[in-house]
Amino acid sequence: MLIIASQRLLANKIDEKVRTASSMIYLLGEHGSGRTLISEMVIGDLQAQGIQTVYCECHPGDDPAKAREMVVKGLFPPAIFDPQDRLTSTCQYLDFSGKKFFIVIDSADYLGQVFASEQIGRASCRERVCMRV
Repeated sequence: MLIIASQRLLANKIDEKVRTASSMIYLLGEHGSGRTLISEMVIGDLQAQGIQTVYCECHPGDDPAKAREMVVKGLFPPAIFDPQDRLTSTCQYLDFSGKKFFIVIDSADYLGQVFASEQIGRASCRERVCMRV
């Protein structure tokens, strides 16, 4: 695995944003630009710091309910919930407030606009950070 300096720098910036309370980070880039590699670096860094992480890889045709289930079960395996419900509603119901975690939904664009708008609505503009690879 070849890691270039700019990827490591971006991973460090994301790690810093997660630790300083940005609630939502969008990592944007073309296919093959290194988003997954950067996400894996950040996950490793955060796990080493004791921050819970969840990784969900999406594929063409995936149902948003599958992604919601992977995220919630990754955070709280015994959770009983309806994966058809919005992720924000489920997280409020399960009361994840005050907990620090990092979720990667890789290739979330395969999940469609409904899932994306559900996530965008979760955070105010001040809490969102966009980074381009």
